[in-house]
Amino acid sequence: MEMELKVDSNSMAKLLKFLTGGFNGGTDVDKPLELSLKCLAEKEWNQADILMVTDGEIPRPSEWVKKDLKAAVDDLGLEIHGLLVGQQDTTPAMQDICTSACVQVVVCCWRQA
Repeated sequence: MEMELKVDSNSMAKLLKFLTGGFNGGTDVDKPLELSLKCLAEKEWNQADILMVTDGEIPRPSEWVKKDLKAAVDDLGLEIHGLLVGQQDTTPAMQDICTSACVQVVVCCWRQA
């Protein structure tokens, strides 16, 4: 799913609603990363970074996506941040995707009524 956000309260509400949803697995990491890299070619996005939010149960990106990410990091100064929800430790896929030591781990606990 692709979602364009602005810096306003409506976008924050939209993001929070999205993040509380269930997606029933089947994560494809290549497609959203490809779309993000494509956006970087547009003038309004050429200074943007990427934030990858996941539960960590994702495959490693393909070799060609890793190559394109590295090129964007080297050529554009792209930063790729990762937010792991519900994991204790980082995953090999997030280590492949994120720049530096930018993976943050958030352990969420909640109860459903």
